[in-house]
Amino acid sequence: MHIKDKYSIFYVLVSIGILVTFIFNVIDCLYYPKSRGDESFYIKEVRRLTETGLWNTFSSGTSHLYVVLGFIFTKLSGSDLVGLRLLSISLSFILMYLFYKISLLELSNIYLRTLFMLTVSYVIYCSQAGKCFFMGISDPLMITIALATIMFIMLYVNLGKTKYIILSAIFSGMLFWVRTFSLLIYVGILCWIVLSPFILRNYLSFKRYIRNICLFLAINVITISLVQIPSLLTNSTFTFENKSKIMGLDWEANNWLTGLQRRPTNSIFCYSKLPWDEVEDYITKFGYSSIPRNYVERFKRNPKMIVEAFSANLLFRVPFVLFVNIGFLIIPLIYILKMPEKWFSIISSKDWLILLVFIIMPISLSLVTIDYIEQRWLLFPIFMGALLGVRMMLLVNNIKFKKAIYNLQLIFLLIVIYYRLLKYFVCHII
Repeated sequence: MHIKDKYSIFYVLVSIGILVTFIFNVIDCLYYPKSRGDESFYIKEVRRLTETGLWNTFSSGTSHLYVVLGFIFTKLSGSDLVGLRLLSISLSFILMYLFYKISLLELSNIYLRTLFMLTVSYVIYCSQAGKCFFMGISDPLMITIALATIMFIMLYVNLGKTKYIILSAIFSGMLFWVRTFSLLIYVGILCWIVLSPFILRNYLSFKRYIRNICLFLAINVITISLVQIPSLLTNSTFTFENKSKIMGLDWEANNWLTGLQRRPTNSIFCYSKLPWDEVEDYITKFGYSSIPRNYVERFKRNPKMIVEAFSANLLFRVPFVLFVNIGFLIIPLIYILKMPEKWFSIISSKDWLILLVFIIMPISLSLVTIDYIEQRWLLFPIFMGALLGVRMMLLVNNIKFKKAIYNLQLIFLLIVIYYRLLKYFVCHII
């Protein structure tokens, strides 16, 4: 049997499973609308834009680009919640297009390209992490802008045209139009720009290197500052979204007290969140200053808890989330991660960009998170891990090993997709 024919049935079955899951998710989020998680916050932000105007909303801090796009989609749909969810679904299509363009740049092998596209489709439309693409929150917009930045840097490496450095600088600056959480992605991108003479080796002259850094940072500053003009003129400072301020909920206090009290749940990765009335009672009794407000204060107050949270997240939570999302592509990824001494000799300049973002973001999240890391927070490292895993399969010389990983990944996708479909059917239809 020809290899194309052998895998065709797997491709079809996985694709059908993804399509059916997508349809079910769309029906759920559009025809049975009930706000979940942070959706109520973003609905309030869009309504605040409608009621107080662009200037007042921007000057007091918000997710600048998201609320503008959210305003447009809610007006078109006639519903705040449905409009925000339609925005996320629309962004998932743009994200898939960007992945396809990147796969053309990075993956010359059609079978690996197909495997990669099926894997990211599963993550977006079927996985727990990808549920945010059917919710009215800002994560899909942040991830889409970040991926566009990665694509433009890859185009710069391929073609050497300055316009792609400019575009990557604009889009990386626009990350801060969405949320400050983007800093974790931005650091990886900036590291690549700074380290580019070593990564690109003889390709980049020192003069061009200095020019690129200055151009990138200057455009970054200008782009970030554009939406901050109302805040700078009104408050003389930069302002961003503040969920605690708008919702009246002190998440820093809740996370800290949750870590201290350690009430068990059914999950091995997290403790039960404290009810908000208990958090308020604690602050009333011991004062606002009893809650450490930054990493240094938290570490001084309880270093044991910080070290335990960091270790648990980085060594257990992150690998678990990676595996349930990218499956057996984690094996070739581990193959390269365990040999840092060979990174400079076998990893291409574009792979370095992916690797830096992939490594820096989970480590940073594990450092600053005293509770468990949510799967959606790791979405961008998940995507980078999938791309890097497929890319590393090209470096493995063992043909049997490659075929084994390829077959296992297809079987993994079949199992998890149809398991989720069965679970949906049992919960919603029977």
